[in-house]
Amino acid sequence: LIDFLDGEDELASILGHELGHIELEHTLYEMRNAVAGKMWQQATGAKDMDSGMTKWIKQGYSVEIEAEADARGIALAAAAGYDPRALIGVLERFRSRTNSYGGANYPVQRAAMAEKAAAALPAPAAEAVAKRTERFRAVRAQMRAAAPSPAPAPKTSSQKKGKKG
Repeated sequence: LIDFLDGEDELASILGHELGHIELEHTLYEMRNAVAGKMWQQATGAKDMDSGMTKWIKQGYSVEIEAEADARGIALAAAAGYDPRALIGVLERFRSRTNSYGGANYPVQRAAMAEKAAAALPAPAAEAVAKRTERFRAVRAQMRAAAPSPAPAPKTSSQKKGKKG
């Protein structure tokens, strides 16, 4: 994720999105639905219902829940002094690389919805964003430089015996 993001404001927007899920109790909501579905199955003897939790684990949150987390994440990032428009750049870059905004359960108009949520919030000074972006890139470069080199591939049995090929 650090390699994909282009600045601290973008990181704040992603963390805000995930904190939005927590603050808005989205996982608890899904778990309650799963328990209710299981209780319904047991009470009615229904066999063809997929467990709500199983479905949620396989498919992720609903479009509405993801949109709600985006809006809350944007607000949280802005409240902390970050650019509320940062998530829009992340979303567009993700869509350009994967042809989606994050999977089947993200709304196709996700960036437009994020723009609408961000428009109502104050943006920090461009100089502050630029300074944070420069700092983020410097730290990322340090992390890359300090990362251990990948281990060499283990030798095959023929290489160990000195055979060619």
